[in-house]
Amino acid sequence: MYVELKTKQAIIDGLSHIDKKDWIKSIDILIDGVIHDKEYRVFLDKKTGEVKLKTNLVLCEITQGNFRLIEVEQKFNNGKVTHRNIPVTGKIAEGEKHEVGMLREINEELSIDLNYLQEEYKAGNIKFVGKSTSESPSLMYPGTISSSLNYNYTWEMPLSMYKDQYIEEDG
Repeated sequence: MYVELKTKQAIIDGLSHIDKKDWIKSIDILIDGVIHDKEYRVFLDKKTGEVKLKTNLVLCEITQGNFRLIEVEQKFNNGKVTHRNIPVTGKIAEGEKHEVGMLREINEELSIDLNYLQEEYKAGNIKFVGKSTSESPSLMYPGTISSSLNYNYTWEMPLSMYKDQYIEEDG
């Protein structure tokens, strides 16, 4: 039996048994993502006591020949770092279409012009390949389970667009 936690106090109460000192992001950011941005839904499993964070994600597997572009690590303003080794990935905002979220994420994470990305998508170069689900321990909130519905894309990025390193600008 799962109960959705919707208020700030309910979220705090639901997470009270978890050691939060290892969290990459703060509980304030999590609560903001639930209540204001609606990026997450937080559920408490009454039988197991597990807290689950549910979200919708876009993932884009970017390749060039035999090369694959992956996010190796994520650095936060508080100095913490998560090691990721994942394709370009991001949360879909409430009410946002997954294809719009995917283009936004590539634009934000790789600083590639949004108009260029929209043309690549319209031309069929950025392709939707299907949906999947995943559930695993959360990297951002140790002690919780991250559960997501994933919208998966592929893009054979033109060689002229590749850089040795991409650094997402804080915004």
